[in-house]
Amino acid sequence: MLKKKGLFLFIFYLLQIQHSEAQLPYSKTVKYNKKSEGKVIAKMLDDLGYKYYWVTDSLMNDELNSNFHTGKLPRLLLKDVYVISENIINSISNKQKQSKLKKVNISFNEIRKNTLLNLKEASNILINNKEALLFLNWNDFLSSIAYAHAYCDQIILFRNAHGNTVKRNDKFIKNKQKDSKVFNESLGADGLTNDQWMMLTYGGGGAGAQDRMRTKARQNYNTLIKLKKKEVVSIEVGDLEIIRTNSNMIEGVNYKHSNIPPKQLSFLYSNDDDLVKGLVDWVIYINSGYSVKLSDIFRVGLDDSIFIDASINKLFVDDKYRVISDKNKNTVILEFSDSHFDKTKFSDIRITKVIINHSLIRFFAETNQFNDVRKKGEKIIAVLRNIEGNLLNRINFNIDQTREGLNEYDDTIMNLSKY
Repeated sequence: MLKKKGLFLFIFYLLQIQHSEAQLPYSKTVKYNKKSEGKVIAKMLDDLGYKYYWVTDSLMNDELNSNFHTGKLPRLLLKDVYVISENIINSISNKQKQSKLKKVNISFNEIRKNTLLNLKEASNILINNKEALLFLNWNDFLSSIAYAHAYCDQIILFRNAHGNTVKRNDKFIKNKQKDSKVFNESLGADGLTNDQWMMLTYGGGGAGAQDRMRTKARQNYNTLIKLKKKEVVSIEVGDLEIIRTNSNMIEGVNYKHSNIPPKQLSFLYSNDDDLVKGLVDWVIYINSGYSVKLSDIFRVGLDDSIFIDASINKLFVDDKYRVISDKNKNTVILEFSDSHFDKTKFSDIRITKVIINHSLIRFFAETNQFNDVRKKGEKIIAVLRNIEGNLLNRINFNIDQTREGLNEYDDTIMNLSKY
């Protein structure tokens, strides 16, 4: 009898889960027979809700569940979308939304459910209350939706990195363009990207600028062919010229050239392991002779195109630093210079070289933020410094191994969190 009772309770529990999941809005796209101004605006929220529903569907696995309250990434992403959903309701409603995130250990399911319900509530307000449109702050409203979409894109990247991709048949997931096509479209008629052209002609270009431009164009052509071969694309090409790459020397250390820039990182949302691996790749790329914008290296949490001014950067990175710790509490800190961070957009700062020693890695940059020519020139813009243990030494070891071509980045010696 007890076994039967236990079985009935278990079945009842499963039915409750299925029922509550079925009650969540936005599992399907929302369509309206008649369109009004309120419905047109509400459709923006409905599309966001549909996207959020599916990028968070089946997101959790056993490992992610066990890391949800201790890891930075999942909680930050989900929490930030929820806060935006609160802000949207507050911007169109007379009442202030009471936050549901005050509980210390709020679960993934609670965050997800309340975010979806908030978006649906806001959509209903816009449809049923014409006065809401009169008081709608369009700038805040559109910015909030743009931020929320960008957060959803970050969740997609997070899932891809952990082998838990979103279903490809969902219409909001854009098919990734082939790398060769993206790279080819970035090149001008001279075979250079805009950034390469600006870098090579900076200050007039100087003697030998034309030769450097030809060499860079040939490198780009060689890179394009390698990308197409990697994608198993049939191509017809003439005889390839031999590409000569010159290595650069920083403080007596030789850095081999890397023709393709590393992937852009997120200052807030790249996990510790990806962040360190990315920094290793960027150090080698910069010291190979390339200067790059700080915005090429980092998104400040979201897509760089959203950041229209420096105040947005400041909004998302209040403390100007990121602490990185391994599982044994060995710790380093990445921090930006106070003298530049609040006054300069990331896109205005160009990293020119990186100097490495046992206790400090310094990123030097040029910035055009000042009109006074005397204040221009190379300055330290960021440092990665040791706090405790030997983590920085292991980062330096990875830089040396990768720089000399002896090995690829070895995450087994780093012991860093992927959450």
